[in-house]
Amino acid sequence: MFSDSEFPAHLDISYIRGHHSHFEVSNTSPSHNMSGELCIEIPFGTTINPDLGRARAQHSEWIEKAGLIPDTEARKIYEATDFPRLVAYTYPSASGAQLDLITNLIGWSFILDDSLDKPGILQASPINTAEALSSYRKVLYGCTCETPDVPLVTAWKELLRCVHERSSEDLKARHRTHWELLFEGFQREAENNARGYVPNFNEYLELRRAAGGVEICLDWAEAIGGFEVLSSVHQDPGFLRLREDADDIVSMTNDIFSVRKEYKGGNTDNVVLVLAKQEQCTWEQAIGITQDLITKSVAHFQVTEAEFLQSACFTNLTPQDMSNTLKFIDAMKHWMRGSLEWHLSSPRYN
Repeated sequence: MFSDSEFPAHLDISYIRGHHSHFEVSNTSPSHNMSGELCIEIPFGTTINPDLGRARAQHSEWIEKAGLIPDTEARKIYEATDFPRLVAYTYPSASGAQLDLITNLIGWSFILDDSLDKPGILQASPINTAEALSSYRKVLYGCTCETPDVPLVTAWKELLRCVHERSSEDLKARHRTHWELLFEGFQREAENNARGYVPNFNEYLELRRAAGGVEICLDWAEAIGGFEVLSSVHQDPGFLRLREDADDIVSMTNDIFSVRKEYKGGNTDNVVLVLAKQEQCTWEQAIGITQDLITKSVAHFQVTEAEFLQSACFTNLTPQDMSNTLKFIDAMKHWMRGSLEWHLSSPRYN
């Protein structure tokens, strides 16, 4: 994790600011219709899983059987959001039981995220958030007998069991660490929202990398993909930079699309809100800065990838470990590009 003074140059706001020199304090309400043209370029190949139709039907049946969304209208909204399509973009080669598992995992995780916002972020209580998260944390560490018998928690028990039976001890440990960071991030978000605190950009990056969930989704790529990257590779500084770039690109892309919904609900941890406050600029200008940051993060990812593939960390691997590492890099690219494709078509943030 970078300290406040150690973020990569491509995330230097003072440098980006030079390309948006017309900053001014905005008199425009955040609800103002943004006229700026969206321009997010993520130049990685995109493909969609050919088994999407079957996976979508399976997921709908699973949601109903698990009792996760009993309300009919809420169920219609959920199905229109089409999380199976997000999975089809981000895990394009998954098939059969592996595709079903990852589709249910992604769908469940969004339902969990939404459940923590109720009865609304504006009424958020850090105490209530801590109490809710304690149940999921207990399941994470195997204390299932101490958890409430509610559909979300029951589903979490089964999903986690399926992930861990496909994982080595090293992957299980990484997975638990990433969930612990996510829980801590959710708690900090609840505290920020409760007091209306908008973090600065460096605080935002640290928080979003923890609470965004991208690291967990990459763990799942290994678990359902039937491959694992060596722990020594996961600890390599260059490889960690690739993961951070992927985190940032996916999170900032999401923030551009979700800013209206999050502002309305009182969520302060959105990069558009962060930059608009920090740089004293309009939402349009903040979105422009964010798009530049995404572009620079993509370029940084590409340069870092080339350097990593020439490093001793990679070239000294066995052929099988090289193949596994390349699969993981592809998984990051699928998430960066696939998430954008889904956001462009999903009504979730309309």
